[in-house]
Amino acid sequence: HGSPRPGRRPSLTAAAAFFDSFTLPRRVPNRSVADTGSEDGSPRLYRKSVNDEPGSELFPFWSTTISDLGCLGIGVAMYYRQLLVLSGLCFVYGLITLPTSVFYSSSDFSPTATEKLTTDTSLTHVLLLGSALCEDYRTVPLKSGGTAVFTSECDLKQWSGVLDLAALLLLFIALAVTFHLQDREAVRMDERTQTAQDFSIIVEDPTPDADDPDEWQEFFSQFGTVAYVTVARSNGPLLALLTRRRELQQQLERLHATDGHVEGGGGVLSLLRWLGLWRDEGYYMARLLDVEENTRKALEQQYPVCRVFVTFAKEESQRRALAALTTGLIPAALELSTIPPAHRFRGTNVLHVQEAEEPTDVAWEALHLPLGMLLAQRAVALAVTAGVVVASYFVIMHAQSISPAFASIIISVINSLLPAIMTMITNTESFYSNGDREASLMFKLVLARFMATAVISYMSTPFSDTLGRSTLDAVQAVLVCDALLTPTIALLDVSGFIDRMILARFAPTQEAMNAKHMGTEWSLGERYTSMSKTVFVALFYAAVYPPGMFIAALCFVYTYIVDKYCLLRVWRQAPQVDASVAKRSRAFILFAALAHVMVTANWYASWAFDGAMETTVDAPAPRLNAKPKPPQLAYIPVDKAPTAVGGDGWLRLLQPQAEDWMPQEQQQLVAVYGLAAAVLLAAFVVAVFGKTVVGAVKRLFYGMKPSAAEPQEGAVWDTTAAVYFPKGVAASDPTVGPLLAARVLGELPDQHRPDLESFSFSKQNVATDVPAAYAGAFSTLKCYASGYTKAADPFSTPVGKVKAN
Repeated sequence: HGSPRPGRRPSLTAAAAFFDSFTLPRRVPNRSVADTGSEDGSPRLYRKSVNDEPGSELFPFWSTTISDLGCLGIGVAMYYRQLLVLSGLCFVYGLITLPTSVFYSSSDFSPTATEKLTTDTSLTHVLLLGSALCEDYRTVPLKSGGTAVFTSECDLKQWSGVLDLAALLLLFIALAVTFHLQDREAVRMDERTQTAQDFSIIVEDPTPDADDPDEWQEFFSQFGTVAYVTVARSNGPLLALLTRRRELQQQLERLHATDGHVEGGGGVLSLLRWLGLWRDEGYYMARLLDVEENTRKALEQQYPVCRVFVTFAKEESQRRALAALTTGLIPAALELSTIPPAHRFRGTNVLHVQEAEEPTDVAWEALHLPLGMLLAQRAVALAVTAGVVVASYFVIMHAQSISPAFASIIISVINSLLPAIMTMITNTESFYSNGDREASLMFKLVLARFMATAVISYMSTPFSDTLGRSTLDAVQAVLVCDALLTPTIALLDVSGFIDRMILARFAPTQEAMNAKHMGTEWSLGERYTSMSKTVFVALFYAAVYPPGMFIAALCFVYTYIVDKYCLLRVWRQAPQVDASVAKRSRAFILFAALAHVMVTANWYASWAFDGAMETTVDAPAPRLNAKPKPPQLAYIPVDKAPTAVGGDGWLRLLQPQAEDWMPQEQQQLVAVYGLAAAVLLAAFVVAVFGKTVVGAVKRLFYGMKPSAAEPQEGAVWDTTAAVYFPKGVAASDPTVGPLLAARVLGELPDQHRPDLESFSFSKQNVATDVPAAYAGAFSTLKCYASGYTKAADPFSTPVGKVKAN
């Protein structure tokens, strides 16, 4: 599926075969009895194919189980499991609160609204059945003068709040059980699906001049047989230059393939040149010469060792090394650990060692960057994210002033643009692993989406419109859009269809045509945030729109089907991510439940969102011998807004309290919800932030100890597993393909070569672009394993080298 033979035009048939063979995930029969991943612990029948292995096939859509998806990444399998779990929980939540929906739909709540909704059978009216829509407000004269909005209908029932609390309690219990079972399943998949991570450790503070893999192999052999050693250098700037060089070479090759011809004639070409959109051969040659000059200068620099990856032949050896060497960052930096000299590198260096990420999860181009720089980038990115949220607030507020319907449209537009905006912001940051990148993107998206879809709308809604038609229409629109429109757009894959069926036909080379068949990019972190957002909106408005829980349940089922199809038939293969992203998403789901309690407490404290209270006053004194008159009905003003309840302003939002104007049942309900909100807020802060603080302290002073779980008995290095082969900076031009960036000492078994889709292994290593004299500028990989089929030297055919001075 590479370049066509000379004289042949690019073939769409070959590009379609590339899409099936390399873009989409494929499976092969499992030959290793050690690879077990089914729920009952039996051997997995299939594993993920690497580099289009003979006998591979596409994953079948219907028969592929969630456990089978574990070979595509534990985080992926947990995402699909969580979709089904949340669907069931939302459906049960809706069933428990169904009496509340029935009450809201009856004339006992709002006769006017019920009559309108039952006589008009349009979809929007039908979907509002079961909501707390109240249209029985009227203007009444106040005793003190003036008027106010008041309703004698739309009463709050105590049993409705009790049902909601019962559903919430069940939700918490079910989530706790689910998270526990997920952890067990993740451990089971991790331990029974043998990958490089199960056998490998990473040294995060190696001696800078320790670039000999033999020295590291000798040191770690005291814990067991070493299979591979990867010594990574801090050569990110050099790799960026070599990647740019490959991109410029590809541009020149593309021009040569078309002889510089542009369809449409000289007029179009002149216009493109005038607009600066057309670059000829001279432009690219000049840029290439500049890059090569900078590359020669970069090759003269010294690049110290920044990371070392060691892969053992047995899992128990990895556990033994972690148990002996694990210590905190501070003791390792100050050489103050009690680790004996035999376990110190060169007798003095206390190493900071921990279990390595998966090879595909390592962000090789950023390993040389100091942690302080990464933290500074995080701070700037969060500040920009906050700016986007603030800008969204003002845009939505302005839209709200025009009309609530227009505001709901603006919210949907903002929500659809947020993934692209947050991805752009995240791309300005550097990360040590792809898992960290997904977590950063997920946090920004959750913050922005939660604010845009619910919080800003809540803040911009006039108090008296809380139970109004426009407010509940907007909530319904967001949930229905999540349930039907968003997954359907993903299923249609419009951009992918245009790439494969239209733009690919104009590709000048087979590589360019294949690049249009590389599948739609996607992010696991973005999928988790979309799921969390749906839970957040459904729970946020559950008190006033209980049917939203049924819509959310439908959304998760439909999303599961669509996302599974896209994963197996549409999306580009993403780097494998462990369970950390799934575990981080739990905090967002728990926060959604906390937000529900706090918002519901304030709504119950402000019910029924009017501005007066009904009372009686004594009638004027009767005239002499006149019959006394009964007490008269009067209205007195009451400010029921959340910031006014209790008189303590915005602080009362955290814990509303009962007031004298409330009926007794409402007072009791508000007291219970206010207490629940305070307790849950404290528990959330301790559980989420406390765990983060404890983890940071352990990492700083003690190190992250290995899991207490025993290594799988007899687990040995899997001959189909990937290795820690350093990669280059990701090219912006997909036709360049994934780049490698290391020199290999000895021979590399075929089955351990990285998955490079259809690209030639020997031509994708930028380390072969420079003379051998500069080999010390690159990371090193050496194989010590025995008993494998050896391959010839993969670097025997170099790509155009950078000429030495």
